[in-house]
Amino acid sequence: MNQAGWPGAIQCFNFQQWCQNIDMFCGWMCRPGWDWSCSKNSYLNFYKPIGGDSKPVTSTSTFPCTATTTTTMPPATTTAVVPPPKGICIQPSNPWWGYGPGNPVGKIPLPVVTCNDLEHEFKGGNPFKLYSNSESSKCRSYKRPNVPSACADACRHQYDSCNAVYAKGCWSFKSWRNRREIGASDEAPVSAALADRSPNLDAVIDKRTFGQFFGDNFWDATNKCKAQYDDCINVNRGVTGAGVCWSFGTWW
Repeated sequence: MNQAGWPGAIQCFNFQQWCQNIDMFCGWMCRPGWDWSCSKNSYLNFYKPIGGDSKPVTSTSTFPCTATTTTTMPPATTTAVVPPPKGICIQPSNPWWGYGPGNPVGKIPLPVVTCNDLEHEFKGGNPFKLYSNSESSKCRSYKRPNVPSACADACRHQYDSCNAVYAKGCWSFKSWRNRREIGASDEAPVSAALADRSPNLDAVIDKRTFGQFFGDNFWDATNKCKAQYDDCINVNRGVTGAGVCWSFGTWW
């Protein structure tokens, strides 16, 4: 969701709900005595996948080959390992706004800051990394004294995504719903930068589940995002990463 943006994140939320439905379906239908309906086909009959209905199109093109010279390249020396999934930064809690560990605002998670998975970066003095991109080499790495800055950057990533995806989604969904139900929006207009560019929401919104993801109005959503960001900065001031990421590949 961090990179999907709006309205692309709609598909992420729809897929998340579809996966949660698997859990409920299997827990109910796969219990003893109901084995006759415990199958992949039975599930797909109850919950059809959202999107992806278009058939793939295959085409073949033939081109003459040009003469080439074979060059032997030395093997790459960069070593990468799977980093630990546990982050060192803290997701804040706030009973007033209703967010906390496992339940961030808008389901937008705090990006993980943990041990650097690239050996040359780790041994070059940056044992920590903020995993904010699917390509590790594009993620920022940090020296040990800069761990508080890494967590602050993670808080900022979460805040930016919260505004760009959740708050924008709340505004767009409420406007879409009002247009559908009463023909007008009851919310004040927002800036052009956040204004809905009229994506075809009818085509991408799963009406059964979408409202539960974007349940706030725009102003409450932005206030929640800001409150969570402020709390995130405060609770992560003392995070140091002490005791972890001292040896590459041996994390804790």
